Amino acid sequence: MRGLKKPNTPIYCGNSGTTMRLLSGILVGQNFSSTLIGDASLTKRPMDRIIHPLTNMGAHIKGIKKTHILHWILNLLMG
Repeated sequence: MRGLKKPNTPIYCGNSGTTMRLLSGILVGQNFSSTLIGDASLTKRPMDRIIHPLTNMGAHIKGIKKTHILHWILNLLMG
């Protein structure tokens, strides 16, 4: 799962919460940071049900306003 390359631009998830959740789980384990963004509707959705497990695994997620997404910058520190 380490064969991915860092994207040159933020990854736009549109209004797809499923895309945001699935890509978060995939990208957080890579050896680079990624930025995920969504439309106005997606940024209002609660995402704490995936924020907590990812941060418990060691992910650093920036861009969170409480439990909602403004944009995500994902990075998992590898021990």
